[in-house]
Amino acid sequence: MIQIPGKALLLCGLLVVPLLHAREQLNVTLSRTSLYPGEPALVTAEFHAEAPAERLDIFPPKASEFIVEKLDENRSVKKKIYHYKAHWLLIPKAPGTYTLPPIRMELYRLEPGSYLSQKHLFRTPAQEIKVLPFPPGVDFAGDLRLSAKLDRNTTRLGRAALLTLRIRGRGGLRSLRLPDLTLSDAQVYESKPIVRTGITPEGDYGGEIIRRYTILAEHSLKIPPLTLRYLNSSTGTIERLRSPAFKLEVDNPVKDQIRKNRLWGFLSGLLIGLFIGALLLGWWIGKRRKKASPLMTRIGRTRDPHQLYRLLLPYASRPEVAPWIRLLEEYLYRGGQEKIDRKRLLKDLRFLAESDTEKNKKV
Repeated sequence: MIQIPGKALLLCGLLVVPLLHAREQLNVTLSRTSLYPGEPALVTAEFHAEAPAERLDIFPPKASEFIVEKLDENRSVKKKIYHYKAHWLLIPKAPGTYTLPPIRMELYRLEPGSYLSQKHLFRTPAQEIKVLPFPPGVDFAGDLRLSAKLDRNTTRLGRAALLTLRIRGRGGLRSLRLPDLTLSDAQVYESKPIVRTGITPEGDYGGEIIRRYTILAEHSLKIPPLTLRYLNSSTGTIERLRSPAFKLEVDNPVKDQIRKNRLWGFLSGLLIGLFIGALLLGWWIGKRRKKASPLMTRIGRTRDPHQLYRLLLPYASRPEVAPWIRLLEEYLYRGGQEKIDRKRLLKDLRFLAESDTEKNKKV
């Protein structure tokens, strides 16, 4: 804080003499004298008068190098003492070293033993202010903190999620350029920033700025961090503020149903394929059985071992028939006792077919 004491003068016509009320003084406080373009300095003016005042006019500094904005003004009388307090913002336009003109105040009141109002002039000395240039890549100076919050981690299709960005700190927040949120696979709607500014407890100017991002997504996605790059004028260093990344899960019944339909379609196709394969396999097996059926029908119908021997004899050279030929010869001609197992015979010879030679003999 820079305090600029004011000097009190009494104007009587063209005569200027020092005022004798020693306890009456204009006190002006400047929050900082080293700034960056667009960074506001808070000017606080206070005045207390022992005698009642008829009128009080205060004139802020006039300088083309600064934008001067009046924040508030408070006048009150307590215990016969006149109190005055006002705040202005001093916003530099461009880098350079400038001289802030004096702040003047005019007080009108009746002096004891006089019937005429007298004007008392108070003024502060000029103050030098340095406005520094920005380093490359930044255009905002202050002292900031950033936070972000997602109102939900899971949502449904058609229901929006709300991301709230909050920036607090010192500086001209109204001129701060907020980061944009771009998502290639979702719709994002940015709200108009809400700016709350005022005098901080530390006697400076600041506040908070809030922006909300409405996100409409059709499927789950990741929300990248929001970043802000600025110059911290308290430390003179460039800082990069970064919010956390978020993951948003989206319940999409339509896509879930499509996924289920695809799964059921795959399973149905698989079952149909298996069914068709089974039919083809059965047809192939049946076809083979059908080819062997004329001979096997005669073998199955005969009950005479001699007739069975004559039916199998043309095929004695085939490996599946030779054991049965030997078994029949043992039973018919050598007095063998082992009976012919017809079920086993039919099973072993189920694919036996007549040869072309045998068919020609029959014809």
